[in-house]
Amino acid sequence: MQFGLHLPIHRAGQDNRGDFTNHLSKKAEWAESVGFQCISVLDHLAPFHKVGSAESPVLDCWTILGALAAFTSNTKLMPLVSNSSIRHPSMIAKSSASLDMLSGGRMQLGIGAGGYKPEYAQHGFPYPTKPQRYEILNESIQIIRQLWSGPDQYFQGSHHQLSGATISPRPITSPLILVGGNSLEIMDIAASKADAVNMVMPSLGILQRNKLYLDQKSHGYQRQPLQLTTLERVVIGETDSKIHSKLNKLLPPNTHPDRGLTGSIETVLTKIANMERHGVSFIYIFFEEDDEESYNLFQSRIITEF
Repeated sequence: MQFGLHLPIHRAGQDNRGDFTNHLSKKAEWAESVGFQCISVLDHLAPFHKVGSAESPVLDCWTILGALAAFTSNTKLMPLVSNSSIRHPSMIAKSSASLDMLSGGRMQLGIGAGGYKPEYAQHGFPYPTKPQRYEILNESIQIIRQLWSGPDQYFQGSHHQLSGATISPRPITSPLILVGGNSLEIMDIAASKADAVNMVMPSLGILQRNKLYLDQKSHGYQRQPLQLTTLERVVIGETDSKIHSKLNKLLPPNTHPDRGLTGSIETVLTKIANMERHGVSFIYIFFEEDDEESYNLFQSRIITEF
């Protein structure tokens, strides 16, 4: 099992720009020193699911990734995930290729269909239906791969068109493309066009269902099985008896306490082993703000087991 660190693009109540930059650089340097293989960030215009106030600082994901390229030297860098129904695929292709050059070939592209409705309404973006968002995602991946592959690209789709389009520079190698989402429609798109798929804190039942569906679809498309990854919240305590009060204090309201890598050290190790048995080979993790105990326990008692 390999691990990536998923960093916040906002800090609730924080408006000191220097502190925010210092926080990001320290966490990125920590991730690289501990042995995380990738650092990822969200792509949102506003605090996601009411984290902080409407005016809490929220940084642009591609700008953060550019800064992280300077803070690190070995880890891969990725948006998890960039929103294809707000960002035009040509812009994603350009931003990702630029990051690849600045980082010395360490860019990986996470992309998804979007769907956090408040962002669309607040900023005047059309809100496509779910089937339309899947169509846009499908077209976007094809366009991005074309633009990465060479000059003078043409494309005629239902949502996007290219007419002799070129981006330069192009990626140093052929970057991994990961599609994010838990639905079967996302599994289908990933199986046909991507290299990996990421599910957000799936139950074992959803994980089993999606793995079976992915394998069937990949075989049908005559493609190799995809890398299976998940995004998981981490809240760890020394023992199960100590974790309950911590979960009540840290987790957002109406959050199921068993979702994610939550529990004692033994419980979390068991959850990871179960996920590995179900085909997961990479876990992106995020911590609750200021939960230094979980950072320390993950470093000293969890990642060392893998």
